[in-house]
Amino acid sequence: TLHDLVFLAPFVVGPGEPRRLSVSIDRKDGTLAITSEGAAGSETHVVGRVGAPDTTTPPLLSISAIRARCRQEQVVASGGFLDQDFMNFGPRWGNIRRIASGDAEALLDLELGAPFAADLSQVGLHPALLDMATGAAQHLIPGFDHHRDFYVPFSYGRVVVHHPLVASVHSHVRYKAPSNRSAGSSPAGDTAAFDVIIAGDDGRPLVSITDFVMKRLTRSQGAFAATAAVASSSSSSGHAAAGAAALREVALREGMTPPEGLDALARLLTRRPAAQVVVSSVDVVRWQAAVNAQAAAAAQAATGTATTESNAASADAGASDRPALASAYVEPSDHWQRLVAGVWQGILGIQRIGIHDNFFELGGHSLLLTQAATRVRKAAALDLPLATLFSKLTIAELAADLQKASETAATSTAVKAAPLRAVSREAYRVKRQKPEVS
Repeated sequence: TLHDLVFLAPFVVGPGEPRRLSVSIDRKDGTLAITSEGAAGSETHVVGRVGAPDTTTPPLLSISAIRARCRQEQVVASGGFLDQDFMNFGPRWGNIRRIASGDAEALLDLELGAPFAADLSQVGLHPALLDMATGAAQHLIPGFDHHRDFYVPFSYGRVVVHHPLVASVHSHVRYKAPSNRSAGSSPAGDTAAFDVIIAGDDGRPLVSITDFVMKRLTRSQGAFAATAAVASSSSSSGHAAAGAAALREVALREGMTPPEGLDALARLLTRRPAAQVVVSSVDVVRWQAAVNAQAAAAAQAATGTATTESNAASADAGASDRPALASAYVEPSDHWQRLVAGVWQGILGIQRIGIHDNFFELGGHSLLLTQAATRVRKAAALDLPLATLFSKLTIAELAADLQKASETAATSTAVKAAPLRAVSREAYRVKRQKPEVS
């Protein structure tokens, strides 16, 4: 059983460049870490926990009943591949035979090709089958467009491996309703959660997955085009501040991490580059245009053309160390809101965060969100699913869920304790009366 498996960074291997991937498990608490060594030092790719095997026998999956509910056939690309424009999968990933959809659920028929069936004797949880069994039902997300939206695995809440995978499997995927809609995001949202059961032809569950979260990635070109448009239209200090904040957000989201930068430098030093070399994770021309437009807007604001209202807003933002956002500042007012705000302030380094401020709009990214989720769960002493912590991107939303979880936990504790107290009192009464009866 795997718990709280979170993907922090991809493991990138270039052609003809072998890299070692290390998997470590702490025997004391089951902490799992998957790391690699590169030119920039150690990099952590995955964290999580390993638990004892689940010995319970899950009920058989009624494949015929699910198929009767899922009558809408989905397009499967030639060769059994997922029909999307963002990934070039290897031959083992061409294992989709049929995708049928119903109401927030889908049934996927998968079969590993004969040339690769021998893999199963060495790999019990085959990556190609697992990948398609969990990620090939993105069409269940409302508003999803496979030409525009690109979702990647982000976390697994719980994975129970009952039996090794076999060559022919059926995956029952259930979509969980979206919980965030950040301003300017895709209609499909930024994260999506699913529950998945992978079963054999006889319906026997092989793998059960709870709270599988996928995160939508932004296409750099679209993001920078939008940023340039915002910056070039700025004619006041308020708009200039918004343009600068947008640039910072995009830079944090799309830019290189320090390990990636050092790795790029190491690659350059092993080759004979041209006279001028630009190493960038984004479209340099669009980025330069956005920076120039934002600088022009800031210069225009400095000449005094900005309105009194926008100047006041900018001054307030600077004094509070809070970037200019679309949401107005609303101070945390209860215990749970203050708890989340304190964690976010420590993670993001911002002195004042309103309850309606979006985590990503404040400059956060996936790695920081993982750290924030872990700290919130520890500070709250509540075993809230990671899917919930990842999908609630404002303090107000997350605090409301924490309060509900706290009330549920308190009610459960009271219910469990009540029968024990009643039995104890009854046992004591019977014991006291027994001598009189005899």
